[in-house]
Amino acid sequence: MAKVMSADGVYPLSANDKQTLMLLLAWYEQTTGTAVFDASGTCQIGQEGFEQILAMYKRLVDEKVINPNDKAQVKEFASGKVAGILIWVSDAPRYCGQAEKAGIRVTLGQNLSLDGTSFVGWYMKPATMLAVSSLTSNPEEAGRLVNYLLNDPDYALMQGTEKGVPVSRSAYAALEANGKLEGYETDATNQMHDHQGELKAMVPIMEDSDVLAAFSDAAKLYLYGKADLSTCAGQVMAAVEGA
Repeated sequence: MAKVMSADGVYPLSANDKQTLMLLLAWYEQTTGTAVFDASGTCQIGQEGFEQILAMYKRLVDEKVINPNDKAQVKEFASGKVAGILIWVSDAPRYCGQAEKAGIRVTLGQNLSLDGTSFVGWYMKPATMLAVSSLTSNPEEAGRLVNYLLNDPDYALMQGTEKGVPVSRSAYAALEANGKLEGYETDATNQMHDHQGELKAMVPIMEDSDVLAAFSDAAKLYLYGKADLSTCAGQVMAAVEGA
């Protein structure tokens, strides 16, 4: 795709630093069959693995597959400068809405995967979680509030899908009965549920701010020739081990 689109200055894909890391983790896990992190967040690969991940990132940028400018995704997607974006389900209305206003027809894509792989390497997480603190002096009242925010049909209609499509059956039913479950966000959520058996729960270290900062810095240093591959991979490895 990049070979064809680059003639018109178009990138096939845009992703911010976090989504780019998710993409590269999925690629690594699919090609090697090894999960980068286990369920507890323990890293299961060494520096060589991060060298492969950073090398793949540079290849994607060098071959104009990914636009390294991740600061104007909405604008670039709406203007047609990037053909596809990798985003959270809950972000779909904002990105796709701007593109539609610009006259672009948007299509929901499948999770990127290599042919014949048995290891998908993609993850899911809730957009919002509610909980009652064990330190609260009013646990019953707090529990009633959480129950209202999660399950009350009237509140569900007020909130809509602002924080994503709810998993609560009563909230979902209220939105469905009132025609509030339409559009990209709902379609993407349904697709996620259809492929739920292929997805794993995201582990916190994948969004650790120090790890993300180290990856972003190392990726740019390697991309622009400011440091060699081993040094950059070691920087990411150190952040992972210290997280």
